[in-house]
Amino acid sequence: MALRNQPYLPLYIQDFLTDEKLMECSAESTGVYIRLLCILHKQKEYGVLLLKQNVKQGPSTCLDFACKLAKPMPYDAKTIERSLKELLLNDVIQQDGAKLLQKRMIKDNDISLKRSSAGFKGGKKTQFAKANAKANSESESESEDEDTVKDYNIEELKDYLHTELPELGLDAPLISSMQFDLIDSFVSECEVFKKIENWKTYVDRIKKSDWLMRRATGKRQRKIKLGLSWLCKPESVTKVMAGDFDTVEEKVDPNAYI
Repeated sequence: MALRNQPYLPLYIQDFLTDEKLMECSAESTGVYIRLLCILHKQKEYGVLLLKQNVKQGPSTCLDFACKLAKPMPYDAKTIERSLKELLLNDVIQQDGAKLLQKRMIKDNDISLKRSSAGFKGGKKTQFAKANAKANSESESESEDEDTVKDYNIEELKDYLHTELPELGLDAPLISSMQFDLIDSFVSECEVFKKIENWKTYVDRIKKSDWLMRRATGKRQRKIKLGLSWLCKPESVTKVMAGDFDTVEEKVDPNAYI
């Protein structure tokens, strides 16, 4: 589903609060920016505001954008123009001719569409295979066989991991592009994780480890940060499934790092 059809705006709070480019902007510009994000969220081309030819009036495109935005915003055109210039100057938003855009929103929408149309793995390879399939029935068969190997999508996986291992911090409405790429790379390397049942087996072993789940007490406290980057390492899978963390007293080396 396209993000524009969602009733909420994916806003990465930590990224927003620590955005060095946005921090260079005034409070006035930040207020205009938040309103602009909401408007960009509802555009036909997600994250892009198009300035139509009949709207162009003066020599300044920025002013033309400001006049267009003055209608849905509770600010006058001069205030919006001043803010847009500051946001553009600090590269918080970008302008491409008659388009005003926000790169992060465009990227997030692209990822969302790929998840919907191509399942867990992204989309470029699958979409290319499906295009060729129209001229080659054998290619179509091979592509479909590959797709059926994955019996879940990334949103289902995110919800499962968030429920079973909240320590991973996957509580955002949408998984970030960096987290998506991390999982995608991991599954490509460890193809057994194209099956959700293998994820469940892996997670169950982790949850049974007192050491990994910080249930262990005494001197042997774990030194591993149980995060997504640790979870998506082949070395972690090997150690977990080999039972290296099953018994704190006998099998866990407190000096071992993954």
